[in-house]
Amino acid sequence: MTPDEAWSGKKLRIEHLKIFGCIAYAHIPEQIRKKLDDRGEKCIFIGYDERSKAYRLYNPLTKKLIISRDVEFDEAEHWRCNLEEKKVEGLFFNEDQDDDDFINQDEQGDDQGHQ
Repeated sequence: MTPDEAWSGKKLRIEHLKIFGCIAYAHIPEQIRKKLDDRGEKCIFIGYDERSKAYRLYNPLTKKLIISRDVEFDEAEHWRCNLEEKKVEGLFFNEDQDDDDFINQDEQGDDQGHQ
């Protein structure tokens, strides 16, 4: 029993609490979407809105914050950043490659690497 339950005599409702960072699907209203468009937008749950009874979601693809009440949660799934997409080409090299495959920017000088 929590102190609040002891004081008020009522059990607290916690069904609106969600796992931070879980996948959430924000409903896209019919007025905005076309007939064959997705009905929901895949986002990350980042908290609760301070001004309304809504959830704060972040869409990493569009980099936009969404505030919505009409949300479906998948608390078993969390957002995983794909680090493979963020690798800079040439940063990691294969053992089969030799040194001639890489450009040393310090040696380019004024000719910008043209030979």
